[in-house]
Amino acid sequence: VTDALKKKQEENHNLQKQIESMAQKIIEGKNAEQTVAQLQATLAEKNKLISDMKTTSQNGEDKSLQLEQKNIEMSNQLAVLNRKISQLTESIQQKDINLAELKKSLNLTTVQSTAIDETSRALKQQLKETTEQLEKMKAQNKVNNDVQNQLVSAQSQISQLTGQLEQKQSILNELQSKLVDSDSHSKQMESSLVELKQKLHDSEDMLATVSDAQLANKRAIPNSPDEIRDYALGAYWAQEMMGMISEKEGYGYHINYQQVLNGADDKMHNQLKVPQEKLVSVLKTLYAESKKREETVTKLSDNEGKKFLQQFSSLTGVKRDPAGFYYLIAEKGKGKISSSDTVAVAMRESLSNGKVIDDMLEKHTVLALPWGKYPPLFKSALSHVNNHGEIRIDVPPALAYGERGRLPDILPNST
Repeated sequence: VTDALKKKQEENHNLQKQIESMAQKIIEGKNAEQTVAQLQATLAEKNKLISDMKTTSQNGEDKSLQLEQKNIEMSNQLAVLNRKISQLTESIQQKDINLAELKKSLNLTTVQSTAIDETSRALKQQLKETTEQLEKMKAQNKVNNDVQNQLVSAQSQISQLTGQLEQKQSILNELQSKLVDSDSHSKQMESSLVELKQKLHDSEDMLATVSDAQLANKRAIPNSPDEIRDYALGAYWAQEMMGMISEKEGYGYHINYQQVLNGADDKMHNQLKVPQEKLVSVLKTLYAESKKREETVTKLSDNEGKKFLQQFSSLTGVKRDPAGFYYLIAEKGKGKISSSDTVAVAMRESLSNGKVIDDMLEKHTVLALPWGKYPPLFKSALSHVNNHGEIRIDVPPALAYGERGRLPDILPNST
């Protein structure tokens, strides 16, 4: 269809060129007619001139002959021109006929081209519909293939399940047979079980009696020097253990006390439930991590203390004691404290981050000691106030708990 359309378009183009060529020739013919008309006008003027000359110069025979000769020549030229006009007129008429035929052919070709275009559009639409139907058939074919594959897979699964069902049925039959055989054996086992339960009950009673005796022995109050010595070792060991637990808790570990006691008891009875090598490995890791946490916590606490000390020392009224701490007198009090007095002090102890360690005012308690029994730091602080006075002191780590702190509450290098 496309090739035929192209061919018709080429024919139309050629016809259009022919029409343009003929139109040009027709224009040329019309120009010739204009030329002939001009010549005829010129000839008429000359004939008029000859007639005038004949009227005015009848006596000039020679000249008249010359004019007649000239007239004959021009008449001949006019005849030639008339013949050319006739030929051109016939040619123009023939061109008009050819032009009409060409226009008719061109109209016919245009109609054919329109028909071809319509046929082409119809064929394209048909091709589109056919393609869509083909795609639908492909999709349906794919669905059919998927369904077929699923059907094959399902049939395979059915075969497998059928085989498994037959196998399980065989096992069930075998078990039912064994069940019948074991029924009598089960009755014998029940009888033996009753007998064993009775023996277990007797054993539990005996064990309870022995345990009560051992517990009473364990909780007995130490009386002899050896018992007190052994008890002291246990108490000291417990104190060391509690210190270690507090230290680990201060670094962020959550210690299970019962597991600590279980480990100690199992080690003492040489009945460890975890291999010794694993315990050693875990402890090495614990110590390494504790060291890192200690360094981090110590640095953080030291920075907080220095920052707080700088802020506190810049407050109005804050002074530095020769002992190395800074103090601010909130209330001077009345009545000087003498060295023979017993001094009662209510303290509120807190860290630079605001954490309260101890607050005697809240607990409504006091620390009452003879003046001479107080540590030097307390004496230096209390010497700046009188009876019923109030003082606030900022103590750097070196004068307080130092690099060890008092875990878990007071971290190393705490102010």
